[in-house]
Amino acid sequence: MTRVETFVRREDAERFIEEVRGDDPDLASYLRIENRELEAGGPI
Repeated sequence: MTRVETFVRREDAERFIEEVRGDDPDLASYLRIENRELEAGGPI
């Protein structure tokens, strides 16, 4: 099972990646931060 973490604030994502780098540098090499535009609305 693949798990994807989603962070709203960039600072939280950076902190998470730093923690992973300390625990498992090989795994951290696969992580990245992507900026996404959020859209309002959608099905209710």
